Amino acid sequence: MVAEIDDFLSSQKPFNPGLCETLYQKYFGADRETKMARLVQKETREMLKSLFGEILTANRSASDYGDRLGGHASKLERVENLQEVREIVGRIELYIWRKDRAEIL
Repeated sequence: MVAEIDDFLSSQKPFNPGLCETLYQKYFGADRETKMARLVQKETREMLKSLFGEILTANRSASDYGDRLGGHASKLERVENLQEVREIVGRIELYIWRKDRAEIL
C-alpha cells in the first residue's frame, strides 16, 4: 500500500476522495476481510484436522495398550505358580519398555 501511494504521489496526480475509497477497499475493504476470513477458516480447519488425527492416533494407541495389559491381567488371574507370574510380568515389562522406546524414537 505504501509503495502504491508513493508511486501515486510521485506522479503528481491529484489525491481525491475516489482514490482514497479505492485504496481503502483494496487494502482494508470487505473483499480483504472476506479473504482473511476464508484464510483463517482454512487454517483453522487444517489445524483441527491435524489435532483430531493426533487424538485418534493416541486413542488407538491407548486402546491397544489397555487391551494388551488387560490380556496380561487375565493371564495373571489364572496362574498356578510363581514362575508363570515371573514370565507374565517379564512380558509386561518388555512390552512397556518397547512401547516407551518407540515413543521416544
